[in-house]
Amino acid sequence: MLPGSIDITMKKIFNILFFIFFSFSILMGHSQSTPVPDLRCISIDNDSVTLTWDTSGYNTTSIETYHTYRSYDGVIFIKTDVDTIPHDAISFTYLEDNAGVSKIYYFIQLIDTSGYSEPSDTLCSIFLNVNEISNNSIAALNWNALSPDHFCTYDIFRKDETSNWGWIGSTDELIYKDTITYPYCSDTLLRYKVECTDTVIYCISSSNVDSDLFQDGFPPGNNLSIVQMDTVSVAFDGTVAISWDPVQESDLKEYIIYRQDATGWPEIDQVLAPDTFYIDYTSNAGYQIETYRVAAVDLCNLTGLGGFDTAFFNTMYLNPVYFDYCDTSILLSWNPYINFDPVDAYKIYEIDTSTMEINLITETLNTSYTYTSNFIPDSTYCYYIRASDNNSRTSSSCIQCFFANRPDQPDTLNFKIASVDTLTNDAIWLQYFVDTTAFGTQSIILRKTNANEAYDTVHKEDINSSAILSFTDYNVQPSSHDYYYKIIVLDDCNNETWLPNNEARTILLQGYVSAVNINTLQWTPYETSTGDISQYRLYRKINGLIDTIITFAPGELQYDDNISHLSGRGGKFTYLVEAVVLSYSVPSNDTLKSFSNETLISQISNIHMPNAFTPNNDGYNDNFGPVNIFTDESADYLFVIYNRWGEKVFETSVINNSWDGQYKNQPSPLGVYVYLIHYISPEGLKFEKKGTVTLLK
Repeated sequence: MLPGSIDITMKKIFNILFFIFFSFSILMGHSQSTPVPDLRCISIDNDSVTLTWDTSGYNTTSIETYHTYRSYDGVIFIKTDVDTIPHDAISFTYLEDNAGVSKIYYFIQLIDTSGYSEPSDTLCSIFLNVNEISNNSIAALNWNALSPDHFCTYDIFRKDETSNWGWIGSTDELIYKDTITYPYCSDTLLRYKVECTDTVIYCISSSNVDSDLFQDGFPPGNNLSIVQMDTVSVAFDGTVAISWDPVQESDLKEYIIYRQDATGWPEIDQVLAPDTFYIDYTSNAGYQIETYRVAAVDLCNLTGLGGFDTAFFNTMYLNPVYFDYCDTSILLSWNPYINFDPVDAYKIYEIDTSTMEINLITETLNTSYTYTSNFIPDSTYCYYIRASDNNSRTSSSCIQCFFANRPDQPDTLNFKIASVDTLTNDAIWLQYFVDTTAFGTQSIILRKTNANEAYDTVHKEDINSSAILSFTDYNVQPSSHDYYYKIIVLDDCNNETWLPNNEARTILLQGYVSAVNINTLQWTPYETSTGDISQYRLYRKINGLIDTIITFAPGELQYDDNISHLSGRGGKFTYLVEAVVLSYSVPSNDTLKSFSNETLISQISNIHMPNAFTPNNDGYNDNFGPVNIFTDESADYLFVIYNRWGEKVFETSVINNSWDGQYKNQPSPLGVYVYLIHYISPEGLKFEKKGTVTLLK
């Protein structure tokens, strides 16, 4: 029990009386001519303590010895040294069990020919506490000063179990926070100590060593999700160039590029640090706004994503240009460019398609502009927008063109069919009927994705002598949406004239694995104003070939496909729905067919292994190999078997091969063998299995 406890034993009472008597004796024997020693440093090294003092300024030859005293509470001191400390000593080291447990107070006295000196100033050993905060990602250090009025610049040192002490920082305070980074990617025992260098005699006061488990838990950007964007710009060929400000992290590894689509924010590529530039060659920026996010990744593979709430960067999309022939004007409109805050100006450029010269039309702070000009009929005009800020940064939109013609309009326009293009699965093919008894100018195809929203124009087409017109809409995502289409015609001044019987809705097929060996299919109804649905047909394909066709009534829109009997066919099943339509009269009663998107459902691959086999050629259990369920023969596959001496006795990369028990054309002996299976599906799904098999006879 330390001194100062309420329960004072007789021994402690004796120590107190001895201390009072000893102090009185020292004072009685003190001479004013005896110099006072200057205690400068206390250094802790495991269970030993070293005191260092300054002897400059007085004659050490007159000194007979030194005495050191310690206290655990700063009140009751006991003598530390047992043997005589030489007169010419400047330090004293002794073993101390409590060196790393708590603070210890010290002072020293010297004895010379004049008697005892006054005690030196009392110093306290530096006691370090290390605590973990922020889920073991920050080491919070705190310690005490040598004395209340003692000033020092403290050096902080750190080591792990394999490294030497390394300096990590300095501070004038009595606290320090160490943010853990690479290479400490998982819980690691880290040790800390604090040192204070005395600038008078250049001795060092060193603290005890304290430790805890820590790991890097902060992604790059100090746990922020935002990577500051420099610019996002669309090139003439539709590619998108993005650049961003570098993240200032010492352990930065790479940047991940995300592009938003209907499913969310899929990753599209990575850029190794320190590069901060990327070109997206797969963008659809010529047909829509492309939105990007960039996240930094450190060497511990921590990604600075945070939340996907504000950190995004978009392209400028110049909407399709609609030509108003009657007042010779066009409306140019685009989305705001949010990456410059603020935008200094939007500059509108026109491209002369005959010479490819680029001319500045005007500058504006708005996101739309009505441009009036003497457009030459049967000519093509192209435009793009360039945003700029006061730092001379620029960003360009996509290019939009229009053909300045003056078409006539027909009297009648009816849908024939609206179907997903079965060859590409990424476009919608439309076919419609025009009454050629009346001459028209243009037909316009409108599209929307929800029944209650307004239509947008997706296509204009001249009306000619052909009765059947068609259009393939590539600016769609048939695997994510069903689409509503409507056809209109224009009058002589491009005023829209609505005609009846011209609406259709495409089929969206979706599927998922609802249970083992069960693929569930659901589809939206096909809707048309030109006929009645007689039936739906569901096609199932395996490896691109139609395996089966199932027929459904018009109101049936779901099916659970049990494919347990097809477990050896690779696990990939492609489905397609066909709507059979009995037409009213477009142009005559006939049967029309509309197809949905194709959807791919992959059953989870599985591998089962027996635990024994008998290669005795009796036709039963003669070979050892995996029993595969929905495995893909195009997968990355490796099957290896070793005997108990570690020799490889069998190896194959063919997924259906098995071992016949032979090694070097000789039967293998009875016993236990070790096998390893490595399987990576074409989609990147990894599977590894290790085990043993017993060879029996």
